[in-house]
Amino acid sequence: MGWKPKKGSLSSSDKPHVRMIYAIWKDMGPMLDSGGTREALRAYVQRQTVSAARPQGISAPEFLDGVQAQKVIEGLKQWRFRLERGVK
Repeated sequence: MGWKPKKGSLSSSDKPHVRMIYAIWKDMGPMLDSGGTREALRAYVQRQTVSAARPQGISAPEFLDGVQAQKVIEGLKQWRFRLERGVK
């Protein structure tokens, strides 16, 4: 009895912006030194969400609101573009 996560799915969130973050991250995974681990994504999200109001940042994509998620998504898209061009 109890809840069990789905195998193979990084995010089964009902928030579209969270699913988008995980989808972009999954696409980037093979190009990253970390291999695209969940811990590496959380570290990236935390770095991108540091502000005066939240000096520690937000620890996971699931806790982002729409505005914060958009900043993370745009950063990931730019990073993916640089990786595809061969620039880290």
